[in-house]
Amino acid sequence: MTASSRVHDSRRRRVLLMAGIIFLAVFTPLAFGAVHPWAYKIGEMAAFALLLLWPFGRAADDGQPAELRQPIRTFAIPIVAFLSFALLQVTPLPPAAVHFFSPSTYRLYQQVFPGWPAQAPYAGLRGSLKPMSEVAAAASPLTVVLPTVKEVKAGAPIPFAPKAQSAGAEAANGAEEGGSPGSGEAVSKIYSTRWRPLSIAPVLSWSGLILFAACAALFMLVAFVPVGAVASKAERDWFVGTAVTVFLAVGLAIAMLGLVQQATWNGRILWFFVPLDWGAPMLDVVPRASGPFVDPDHFAGLLAMIFPLAISGTFFGSPLVSSRWSNGYRIACAVTSFVLMAAIIMSQSRAGWIGLALGVTLVMLLTSRKEEGVENSAGSRRWVLAGASLMLVLAMLFIGASGRGQVSTRVQNSLDTDAGLPSRVNAWAGGLEVVKDFPAVGMGLRAWPELFAQYRSRPWSDLYFAEAHNDYLQLIAETGMVGLALAAWFILRAGSFIYRRYAALPQKILPIEAALVTALVVMCVIEFFDFDLQIPAIAFFFAMILGLAIRVAWSWTLDEDADQFQPPRGVLARAWVPIAAVGLLAATLVQPSVAYPYNLQPPTSVAQAQSMLLLYPANPYSHEAAASFLGERMPLEERIRQREIAVALDPMNPYTRDAYMRELAADGRGADALEQIELSVFNSPAPNTHPYMSDRIIGWLSADERGAVERGIARARAEQIPGAIAGAAAFYEGVGKYSDEAALYADAAQHARDSHAQYLYLLSAASAASRGRDYKRAQSLLEQAYAVEPDQPKAYYELVMNVYVPQKDMAGVKHTVAQAIDNGIDSYEMESLLASAAQSMGDLPAAIDAIKKIAADRPDSFEVTMRLGELYGQNHDFNQAVIMLTRAIELRPDSALAYEILAGADEQAYNYADADKAYARAAQLAPDNEAYKMSYAAFLKKSNSAGTAKAGTRTP
Repeated sequence: MTASSRVHDSRRRRVLLMAGIIFLAVFTPLAFGAVHPWAYKIGEMAAFALLLLWPFGRAADDGQPAELRQPIRTFAIPIVAFLSFALLQVTPLPPAAVHFFSPSTYRLYQQVFPGWPAQAPYAGLRGSLKPMSEVAAAASPLTVVLPTVKEVKAGAPIPFAPKAQSAGAEAANGAEEGGSPGSGEAVSKIYSTRWRPLSIAPVLSWSGLILFAACAALFMLVAFVPVGAVASKAERDWFVGTAVTVFLAVGLAIAMLGLVQQATWNGRILWFFVPLDWGAPMLDVVPRASGPFVDPDHFAGLLAMIFPLAISGTFFGSPLVSSRWSNGYRIACAVTSFVLMAAIIMSQSRAGWIGLALGVTLVMLLTSRKEEGVENSAGSRRWVLAGASLMLVLAMLFIGASGRGQVSTRVQNSLDTDAGLPSRVNAWAGGLEVVKDFPAVGMGLRAWPELFAQYRSRPWSDLYFAEAHNDYLQLIAETGMVGLALAAWFILRAGSFIYRRYAALPQKILPIEAALVTALVVMCVIEFFDFDLQIPAIAFFFAMILGLAIRVAWSWTLDEDADQFQPPRGVLARAWVPIAAVGLLAATLVQPSVAYPYNLQPPTSVAQAQSMLLLYPANPYSHEAAASFLGERMPLEERIRQREIAVALDPMNPYTRDAYMRELAADGRGADALEQIELSVFNSPAPNTHPYMSDRIIGWLSADERGAVERGIARARAEQIPGAIAGAAAFYEGVGKYSDEAALYADAAQHARDSHAQYLYLLSAASAASRGRDYKRAQSLLEQAYAVEPDQPKAYYELVMNVYVPQKDMAGVKHTVAQAIDNGIDSYEMESLLASAAQSMGDLPAAIDAIKKIAADRPDSFEVTMRLGELYGQNHDFNQAVIMLTRAIELRPDSALAYEILAGADEQAYNYADADKAYARAAQLAPDNEAYKMSYAAFLKKSNSAGTAKAGTRTP
């Protein structure tokens, strides 16, 4: 191949590669981050198709620059090594090999596959099932408490309902007789023998392997293609400059999309897509900016990675842009920087905010290299800092008061136990336990969500960390020290490669390389707190940016006139890349078509149930689904075994343990069932996680069952499990132990963390005591409460309405009202409370006196005047009622309610003509109110039937 043809071939490959980069950069973020199988399969296939651009055939015969051969091998070897290790994880191995590499995986297989390794997993499942003809209908219980829909969703069984397992078994019979197996069933046959993979979820590991291979292909392509010839200076500048510009344009578009979407939120991503997790449009929440991503943190992560490129272009420009467009380029970068900053702020992603600050800081530091003859860059760094600060101020003004309020709330919530850093620290602690159990080769690439439930701490929560929110910890847990070593090998080689060449780069190209390196560092820091690189779109961007950083490092330091080429050795060396590309293209298709975990659906055949058990043996749902589907066809002993496995895999889950408890009870193992109730309540004391703790059902529990619940609550309280107090209170409330409930809250008040928490506990204790008619205790508790927070009205209300009113103690009511007013509580509220208390006790004169006192201070208050008129009517002083209600109508002539009540008072006072007018006016003002029409009609009927009574006359 001549030099001319070599350059032409290289140029053609660069153009095609750039087209692929543009496609991936635009498509994958807009396809919701490419998290769905249809999207990431397209992205992966595009990457592998681009791999065919690697020179082979005649181009490979011509060789590659001698100086590039070693760098290519430097990165290819660790990449191939990691891919080979990941492939080993999904390869079935003999039991002895599994035990050698990972004793914990071996023990797990023994636990989830009864009889393994002596026999193949679930080889005798079909043979152990009973024929449908032998399945007897379950006898109906004598006493039944029908659960609500909410309780059914929480796991309560439905009496008299057709059994799902029986119906499922019938479907299973039909499925076994005919029908073709699904792709999952076909794949499961690979793992149906005694040989098992090191990965506990081989399907997930396979998808992870394909994604890593696609990113590796992109990295190598961007970093080194074309390798058949050294590109000319113009071609080199064009490739890097175009790629950076594409990334900036995509970042600007995604950021603007996120801001516009937030301002015009209709409950859907991109205004039309409802994620599977949501189930329905989210219209009742104030959204964080997320653009096409479901998770705002991932939206912010992508933008934070692009932000250094924008900030570098703003303050340093680009030597890859002609001088004619230089100023315009810098202005465009400034606009992009501002929009990116505003979008990241509105995403409320704390990791994104860290990325912003880190991006500005590192760009300043990495561009500060001093060279002989180059002006000191301290002034430039000050300009960058000042410009970034100004952008931040403008961005905060741009998002408005509402946006700033959201940001402030997000900062305050950063330390919340449920949503902030502490919950992630708890997840990390569980992750460290995983690492301890699977130290060498891990539990399988991307298998974290399959097994992590086993390591969760109590109490159980539906906030489940399907990812570790720390990709370094997750990588170690999934691939062990071997995977960590291979990943570190690649990272160290990449860092060393860039570092060694950084000092030799020309000063003009330094800002671009600094921005690329900063983008990589920003993402590496974000990975300590999130899992952005598990999102295919972000992983592709990271691979391409890393490839650009490597490309800049060698292409601006390599001899442009190199003419020494080393031809590859042998046919395999010339053809292995296209062979691998074709193989990987085919491998991309061997992935589930439905995203995990939504591909785990209730089985409709025995084959599907067996497939789930083989492919996802560490997932508790696989065992629960098999037991539920096969039901009475499965021997009770085996069904209990499946429930027991599910409990071992997710010990904190109350629904899983309660289902196990019901199977034990059905087997007559009452003591064991009671022990499971105790453990279930101990692990999850929240009442809403146990159907039997509902106030509708708890009264039907036996004494032994109540005792088990109470013991579980006592254990949770002893270990100060969050939610234990609420669980204990709900139990005592349900069984009518109000004294114990009051004592529980009173004890909690003594150990409260602050005065407001103490105040709330005292209120709850008093409320329980008053329900138990222990008014003396309730009074004491409420007096303690308003002594703690005398400016809060709730305790006074409770004392009046729940203690003095039931005892008809008007003196106590008046004393409490006076004390509240002395403590600064609004007199209007307290006089209204006095009136309500007097009215509840039947002391209408006292209520009227209280409202009259308020009316004297608020003569123009429609509500007060109306209430006084109604009280006069209830006290049968209809003439005064008419006077006050007439005054109320003068204050609000359009009140249909006032006319309706006035009509009733006039009727009681025998002012029939006035009553007629008032009824008619009420119906006129509220024509759609059927009650007003009926009242008027009844009055007319009564008036007409009276006959002899004259309008306006009064009878004594």
